[in-house]
Amino acid sequence: MTDASDAPRQTTEAAVSSPTRSRLIVLAIFAAVVVVDAVTKVWVVSGLADANIVIAGDWLTLVLVRNSGAAFSQFQGLGPVLGVVAIIAAGWIFYYAGRVERIWQLVGLGLIAGGAIGNVIDRAAREPAGFFTGHVVDFVSVSRWPVFNVADACVVVGVGIVIFASSRAARDEDGSSDADADDEEITASS
Repeated sequence: MTDASDAPRQTTEAAVSSPTRSRLIVLAIFAAVVVVDAVTKVWVVSGLADANIVIAGDWLTLVLVRNSGAAFSQFQGLGPVLGVVAIIAAGWIFYYAGRVERIWQLVGLGLIAGGAIGNVIDRAAREPAGFFTGHVVDFVSVSRWPVFNVADACVVVGVGIVIFASSRAARDEDGSSDADADDEEITASS
C-alpha cells in the first residue's frame, strides 16, 4: 500500500525541461520587451514633442518626459550607476534562468531583463551624451502616479510575477498548496 505522500506531486504550472530552453524563453520575452519599448519611445519622441494625448481626462495621459533617474523618476542623476547595475542584473538573470523550470518565473525574469535593458539603451543612446548619462523617455501618466514607460512597467510586472510564481513554487514544494488539493478535487470529480 502506498502513502499519498509517496505519489508524485502534481503542480498547476508547466515545467521547462532544459536550461537552454529556459534561457531561450527568457531571451524571447526579453527581445519582445526591448523591441516594443524602443518602438513606443520612437513614436513618443516623434509624436508627442508638441502636444500631449489625453486618453481619459486627468486619469490617463501620454506625455513626453525625459528622466535621468530610475523607474518612476526615482534616483535622478544616477544614470551611470543604474546602467551598470541593470546590465549586471540582466546578465545574472540569463545565467540564473538556466536553473529555473517554472514557466511563469521565466516570464517574469524575461520582463525584468527586457525592461532593464530597454532603459539602458536609452541611457546609452540619448542626450546628454556620456557614459549612461542619456535621459530615459517616459510617457505614460496615470493620475498621481509618476510618469513611466513600457520598460518600467515590464520591470514592475515582472517582479510581481516572479514573487507570485516563486511563492507558489515554494508552497508546491512544501506540500502546503491549496491549489494542489483543488486540482485533485477537480480530477476526482471529472
